[in-house]
Amino acid sequence: MSCSTDLTKSQIYKVFDMLDVDCSGTLDFDEFYLLVCILIAVQDKDEKHFIYRHSRTVFDLLDEDASGNISCYEFEKFGFLFNLQGEAMRTIFSEFDVSGDHVSSEHIA
Repeated sequence: MSCSTDLTKSQIYKVFDMLDVDCSGTLDFDEFYLLVCILIAVQDKDEKHFIYRHSRTVFDLLDEDASGNISCYEFEKFGFLFNLQGEAMRTIFSEFDVSGDHVSSEHIA
């Protein structure tokens, strides 16, 4: 049985680690449901809308170091999750970036 994905093995592990918020080594229903919602948004070409509608959830996923801030680097690093890269990611980041160098949890509803 073969799987079809454009993600590298490293990216797959990153996605799993991001979604495994309780660090249990497994995805519980809520974590799996979030993955399915992201995949549906990507399939429907509705990634940007998903990011805006679920900005707090996306923020928590992308805040890799749990600092309460997301740098442009962190934001772009995980753009593959939403099938967005380069300029598309920078555009979305700049729309949330009030301070000019990072997105703070204080700016997310």
